[in-house]
Amino acid sequence: MTSLVLMYSENLNMVWENLPAQLSKENKKFVYGVMREGARKRF
Repeated sequence: MTSLVLMYSENLNMVWENLPAQLSKENKKFVYGVMREGARKRF
């Protein structure tokens, strides 16, 4: 359970840090691949 929480917290932190840069673009859609090569939405 602890490793699952750590995985989610790392992913959420990565998304949170990338939000301002991606929302400042003309295309407001969030692209997971911009954060990290091969990144994707997975829950």
